[in-house]
Amino acid sequence: NPERHAWQKPEEIVAAMQIEPGASVADLGTGTGYMLPWLARAVGEEGRVLALDVEESMVSYVTARVEKEALAGVEVKLVQPSDPGLTAGSLQAIMTLNTWHHISDREAYAKKIAAGLEPGGRFVIVDFLKDAEIEGPPMEMRLTAEEVVAELEAGGFSSVEIVEETLEKHYIVRGIR
Repeated sequence: NPERHAWQKPEEIVAAMQIEPGASVADLGTGTGYMLPWLARAVGEEGRVLALDVEESMVSYVTARVEKEALAGVEVKLVQPSDPGLTAGSLQAIMTLNTWHHISDREAYAKKIAAGLEPGGRFVIVDFLKDAEIEGPPMEMRLTAEEVVAELEAGGFSSVEIVEETLEKHYIVRGIR
């Protein structure tokens, strides 16, 4: 959608991740790789971005996109629905956009995310507002920001907050390991 940038506000998502140049970060549920150009710019030439997805077709698509757009430092990986496949303590930040509501057993999954972060690492979840009449997943799949906060707290994050933002269709929750 060519209008997506206006309402998705990728710069705001990157700001919520608090990324420094040289960081190692992940885009969990990368899909078409929408966030990858912004993440690659944020980490810079010395940084690394993992683009993770459970769909082989998305991994193939994003691999071709990374090559076509010459996104340096981006590695695309196929992961299992129940495991993000992260090396312990290897990342400073992880984000997921429009994906968290698809994950089953989110508390256990949050523990795996936390394990992949270094101490103080951030996990940023951007997902659809629960009760808004907007295009997106069915209402019964959507979660409130408060539900996501509770899931991350149960998953072992030491600090979880709803981030102040200006997104029209989403909320942002940030958990800190």
